[in-house]
Amino acid sequence: MKSIDYPALSDEDLFELVKRHNDKVAFDVLYKRYDRRLFSYCLRAMEDRDEAKDVYQQAIMNIYAKRDTFKGGSYVAWLMTIVRNQCLMAKRGKKYTRDVDEMQNVLVASDSVGATDHGLNEAVHKAVDSLPADFKEVVAMRYFDEFSYEQIAQTLGISMSLVKVRLFRAKKLLLEALSPYREELL
Repeated sequence: MKSIDYPALSDEDLFELVKRHNDKVAFDVLYKRYDRRLFSYCLRAMEDRDEAKDVYQQAIMNIYAKRDTFKGGSYVAWLMTIVRNQCLMAKRGKKYTRDVDEMQNVLVASDSVGATDHGLNEAVHKAVDSLPADFKEVVAMRYFDEFSYEQIAQTLGISMSLVKVRLFRAKKLLLEALSPYREELL
């Protein structure tokens, strides 16, 4: 029997092994490739570590349960669509309030911005958090999760030009919000 070099396989090839042969090793390799990214997304979306853990676990189970629905294309876009939908379902119909201290813990835990100055780091996180939901989502996917424009478009089901427009407008809003920190940013 031929040995498989799992880490060398593409996401799509690994997932094909999961779909066709219920290959648990292939699923584990995929899981390890994306676990931090997915949890980070859940954490930002839910803004509560315990809720993020619950949503994340449910999303992982859904990814495996819905493996037959993947029809090709970008595995990452399909994966993030399931995670995003799980987060949206968890938040639906629920009044969401934030505790300032808890929110600060979430922002620090996400460690998404590489600023060395804590005050600047906090200001950037607050500015991103204050963005309208559509803008906040594309900023997070692009700069925190390092998605390509195409992956964002596929995940959100929007055109690439709309992704670019949202990012442009979000950056403009961020520049306005961070104007007091302009010298530190430059």
